[in-house]
Amino acid sequence: MNFYELKRAILNLTDKDFVQFEEWFYKLDNKRLAKGIQLNEVRQAVLSLSNKDFDHFEDWFEDLCDERWAEEVKNDPMAQEAIKIGNLIMSKPDPGKYLADLLSGNEAKDDE
Repeated sequence: MNFYELKRAILNLTDKDFVQFEEWFYKLDNKRLAKGIQLNEVRQAVLSLSNKDFDHFEDWFEDLCDERWAEEVKNDPMAQEAIKIGNLIMSKPDPGKYLADLLSGNEAKDDE
């Protein structure tokens, strides 16, 4: 499986298979050792990449994961609300104190 075919195979994974692949890939931790692991064709192709191609693949895969995460967040109302709350907290002069006050039940002052 060449580099292009490998990328295409990753793009064609189902959501469940993609998550399993993503977990497996990040467990590699740049070791690329597959002792005792049953490998499918895609995983075997990743392990057999040259160091240069593996670096390119890793960059591409991280970008792909970021794109998929952004798409999930865009379509999830709860995630959108969490981002708004996070942005509100981080916009405060002292986000840590604001959050501590908020969580402790104290009246969080709005220093705007």
